[in-house]
Amino acid sequence: MTAPHAPAAPSGPTLGASLGNLLRAAAGYAATRASGRVGKVVGRLEGVAEDVTEEVEEIADGVTEPQGAVGTAVTQGVEAAVSGGNPVLAGLKGAWQGLDGKLKVAIVLGLVLLLLLAPVVLVLLLLALLVAGVVAAVRSATR
Repeated sequence: MTAPHAPAAPSGPTLGASLGNLLRAAAGYAATRASGRVGKVVGRLEGVAEDVTEEVEEIADGVTEPQGAVGTAVTQGVEAAVSGGNPVLAGLKGAWQGLDGKLKVAIVLGLVLLLLLAPVVLVLLLLALLVAGVVAAVRSATR
C-alpha cells in the first residue's frame, strides 16, 4: 500500500498577500491621481491670486496720496493689517505724520505740561484724603 499524497504547497503568493498587494497598488494609484489634481487646482488658485494682486496694485496706483491725519492713519493702518503688522500702532504713526507742525507742537507742549502738573495733582489728592481722614477722626472723637 502506498501512503496517500499530501496536497502540494502552493508555489506562488497566497490569496491574502495578492489582495494586499492589489490594495496597496490601488491606494498608490489613487494618491498619485489625487495629488495631480490637487496640483492643478493649486496652480489655478495661484494664478487667480496673482491676477487679483495685480488688479489691487493697479487700483492702488491710481489712488491719490492720502491727505491729512485721518487719511494717512487709515492708509498706514490698512497697509499694516494686510502685511500682518499692528494696525493700531501704524494708524497712530500715520496720524502723527499727517498732523500739521503747529498742532504737533501744541500736543507736545500739552504732554509736557501734563507731566509737570501730574505730581501737583497727586499731592492735592493726597492732601484731600488726609483732610478727609482728620475730619472723620474728629467727628468720631466728638460723638
